[in-house]
Amino acid sequence: PVLSELQLVYDGLVEYRRAGGAAGARLVGGLAAEVPKPTNGGRRYVFRLRRGLHYSDGTPVRAGDFRASIERAWAVGADSGLLPDAIVGAARCRAAPRRCDLSRGVVADERAGTITIHLRRADPELPQKLTTPFASVVPSSTPHRALPSRPPVGTGPYRVERVVPGRKALLTRNPRFTARGPDARPPGFADRIEVTGGDERAQVAAVERGRLDLASVFEATAARLAALRTRLGTRVRSAPAAFTEYAWLNVKAPPFDDPLVRRAVNLAVDRARVVDLTGGPDAGSPTCQLLPPGLPGYRPICPFTVAPSPAGAWTAPDRAEARRLVAASGTRGTPVEVWGWTPRRGVAQHLVSVLRELGFRSRLRVFGDLGKIEDADVKARQRPQIGVDGWIADYPEPAAFLNALISCKGNLSDRGIPNLSRFCDRSIDSAIERARAAGPDAGAAWQRIERRIAARAPLVPLDTRRSVVVTSKRVGNVQFRPGSDMLLDQIWVR
Repeated sequence: PVLSELQLVYDGLVEYRRAGGAAGARLVGGLAAEVPKPTNGGRRYVFRLRRGLHYSDGTPVRAGDFRASIERAWAVGADSGLLPDAIVGAARCRAAPRRCDLSRGVVADERAGTITIHLRRADPELPQKLTTPFASVVPSSTPHRALPSRPPVGTGPYRVERVVPGRKALLTRNPRFTARGPDARPPGFADRIEVTGGDERAQVAAVERGRLDLASVFEATAARLAALRTRLGTRVRSAPAAFTEYAWLNVKAPPFDDPLVRRAVNLAVDRARVVDLTGGPDAGSPTCQLLPPGLPGYRPICPFTVAPSPAGAWTAPDRAEARRLVAASGTRGTPVEVWGWTPRRGVAQHLVSVLRELGFRSRLRVFGDLGKIEDADVKARQRPQIGVDGWIADYPEPAAFLNALISCKGNLSDRGIPNLSRFCDRSIDSAIERARAAGPDAGAAWQRIERRIAARAPLVPLDTRRSVVVTSKRVGNVQFRPGSDMLLDQIWVR
C-alpha cells in the first residue's frame, strides 16, 4: 500500500479530523484523547492515551509503543524531515539511526497511560508532525527493519490481509477497531479495499469498464482530461491539493546566479500553457507563489505577469520585459540544460522553448523520476541549472512548506532531498520562524514573506495542482480533506 492506504491501517497520537472540506483541517486526538497544550516554554507535551485500545491482532496498545515506533521509524530510514527531530535524543538518532534511543525524550507511564515528550527546543508544529504516517504507532515488539511483505499490525479501521510489494494489497476490516467519538476517526464503509498498482491509463480504462472503482489521474493533458469528462461526466472528480509545481533555479550557477535572469524566466513562462499540459482547469491553476491555496496565511500575489493587479492573479507572460532583463544581465547565449522527469516532460520542454526565446542555448535532459534527478545531483556532484519539481504539503502549515523549498536548512539536505536552487537567505528564514511562532495571527507576515521570496526569485512557481480521480458508477460519498487527502474509508460502493 501507499501512504494514503496505510493511513487506513495505522493511527498516530493525533490526526486531522476525517471529514470533507474545511472541517478536515481541524487537529483532533487520535490514539490520544485530545491534542495537549505545550508546557515548559513549549518544550513539553503530555499525551493521554484513550482507554481500551487494541491492535488488529488483539494486542493492547501501551504507552511505551509510541517511543518504540519513533525509534523504529528512524532505524528503517523514514523521512527524517517528517520525524519530530526536536525531541531530546533525536540528534543522535539522526547520526546513528540503527542505535536510536529516545529514552530521555519520550517517557511513558503505563499505569497512567500517558506519554511525555521532552523537546530540546520549542517546536510549535510537533502535533502536526505527529499526524504523518512516519509517526504511526505499532507494537514495541515490531522488528526495526522494513517489512514490505508482512506489514506490522495497526489500530486503524482496516488491517492488511495480504500484500504483494509494489503490485497489490488487500485491506479488510479491523475487528478490534471501535469508533472513538464524534471528532475522532470513524469506522470505514467498505468491507474490503483492494489496492492495485500499474499504468495510470490502464487503471483509468479499467474504471471505465467497471473492473476498478477508483483511479487517480496525474499524467494528463487538457485534451485527455476533457475527453474523460465527456465520457464520464461527474465521475471525474477533483479537489484543490496543497501541491505547488515549480522550476528550481540554481542561484549558484550561471546564468541563474543573476537575479535579473531569474526574474526574467518568471516573467516569460506561460503558466496557462503549463496548466494545459497538466490537464486544464480540472487539474491545476496558474500561480506565481509557493504557498498553495488552503494553507494559513495564503493570499494570491503575482508580480510575474502583464499588468500586475491587487487581485494577485496571473494573466499572461511579459516576454518584452523578460527580454529587457536578460539583455541587461549580459547573459544571452549561455548554455542551459533543463532537467525534467518523464511525467512532466512537456512542462520541461516548455521551459526549454522559453529559454531559447530569451536568447539562451537551451536543451532538455529527462530522467525517469524525481529521485533520479536528486541522485544525479548528489552522487555525481553535478551543477544542474534548472529543472521541474513539485512539493506537496505534509500538513497544512506554511512554515514547513516554505522551509522545505527555500530555507538555508533545506539547502543542507535536511530532509534527504536537496534544495536544488541552493538558495539561502537567513533573514527570510528568521521571518519564517517568527511567523510560525505567531500562529494564527501571522497572516500578513506570510504575505510579506512571499513578496520577499518573489523579489529574490529562486524558483519559478508554475501551477497549483488539483487532485483528480475517476470513479465507477457504483461509487458514492467521495470526499477530500484540505490538501487533496481523499477519505478512502468514507467511500461507499453500491
